[in-house]
Amino acid sequence: DAAAASAATITLPPPPPPPPSKQLNMVVIGHVDSGKSTLMGRLLLHAGKVDARTMHKYTQESQQLGKGSFRFAWVMDQSEEERERGVTVEVGTAFFSSGTRAVNVLDAPGHRDFVPNMIGGAAQADLALLVVNASNGEFESGLSGQTREHIVLAKSLGVQRLLVAVNQMDCAQWSEERYDQIRLALAPLLEQAGYRSPPPAFIPLSALEGANIARDTRPASGLEWYQGLSLLEEIDNVVPLHRSSTVGTRLAISDAFRHTATSALGALALTGTLQAGTLEVGQRLLLLPAQETVVVRSLQSRGEAVTEATAGDHVEARLAAASSSFDPSSVGIGSVLCDPLRPVALATRVEVQLKALGMLLTKGQPFELHSNAGGEVACTLRKFIASVDRRTGLQLNDAKAPRCLAPGGIAVVYLQLESPMPLERHSDCRQLGRIVLRQAGETVAAGLVTAIVRSTASARQKHKGRGSAQELST
Repeated sequence: DAAAASAATITLPPPPPPPPSKQLNMVVIGHVDSGKSTLMGRLLLHAGKVDARTMHKYTQESQQLGKGSFRFAWVMDQSEEERERGVTVEVGTAFFSSGTRAVNVLDAPGHRDFVPNMIGGAAQADLALLVVNASNGEFESGLSGQTREHIVLAKSLGVQRLLVAVNQMDCAQWSEERYDQIRLALAPLLEQAGYRSPPPAFIPLSALEGANIARDTRPASGLEWYQGLSLLEEIDNVVPLHRSSTVGTRLAISDAFRHTATSALGALALTGTLQAGTLEVGQRLLLLPAQETVVVRSLQSRGEAVTEATAGDHVEARLAAASSSFDPSSVGIGSVLCDPLRPVALATRVEVQLKALGMLLTKGQPFELHSNAGGEVACTLRKFIASVDRRTGLQLNDAKAPRCLAPGGIAVVYLQLESPMPLERHSDCRQLGRIVLRQAGETVAAGLVTAIVRSTASARQKHKGRGSAQELST
């Protein structure tokens, strides 16, 4: 009896966390004309995802338009507009194996007009690959352009790892001096954004020549001074993010389209990264903000049919709606597919720990709020609640709330959203609890959602979360 009583008091250890996803989501960022799409085309060619016949076709077509140097970029840039303009507009997607990682590529646009699209790509990523152009004048132009903003956005959206591809080193005669100059210029920006531990690796390469993409593509001469790894070797060393599995299914939708067949496969197809939980064929889910119940009819991951996906997987799900009156055109970027028993809040007012990045923030200012799900909504800074100590990340118990927020400062604020948006507390689901604020085409602040103050579901109570300020303080 004593032994039985003793055994009854034994506390079992908690179950081990789920293994990390085998899939690595990599967003490719950087200033326009840095060679991002060309580099991705080279990677896909090296990985055997593009055959010689297709590459020959792209070469002939690009040369006919006088854009022969864009032939590898055409692997990613498929639309007529992108090929005519020579710039990426939408976030391109592709898949390849780096050796030990199944890599999902999210090729983000570099032009300042398409930063909102870049945000949608970065919101899904485990790793950011920053591409800079080593050519004289081009690197400096990028540094005063979107390079700086892309670094800040990647970190603000929760991308914890970053690599730097120093591209077009052939145009700089593989100069170690030029490489060091670029590395020293970027290092303080990366550290200031929070990329400190581990510090980002810099990889000198040439996308057009295919040099230093992999270990067997090192140039025969000119790169003897570089003792580091190739690009694919560095990608292999990155461990995918651990994504929460306690809040239920969370799929942030990056694209939605109506399937041509309205058979049992489902009329609506969605793509995106599964941020939390699992997704299974036959599963009943809630689609927000449409508030429509749907059933998963089929799943694909990396172009192959699967019956189940886990957090971190990039998927395409074909759905059937429970209601015959459902309009698929109401679903778009920023929508979320979630567990109906543990739904995401449709927030209209949120409490946010906000860090000012480039301008003085004052009460009543209007902004465009971009969420980690890729959505966008107009909002207003309604109220300052308290200041936050930048060194400790702790909320200050001031007698009076701050009246404004200077660049670099952190404060707890209320944001009023013009229309409901799927958001969660950062402490509950990190991937759906980050936001950035933009104004007049510039990123001006980034924040972590600490409470859903008001939502369209009147029964929801105000929830407060702690422990997130330290991330903002870095």
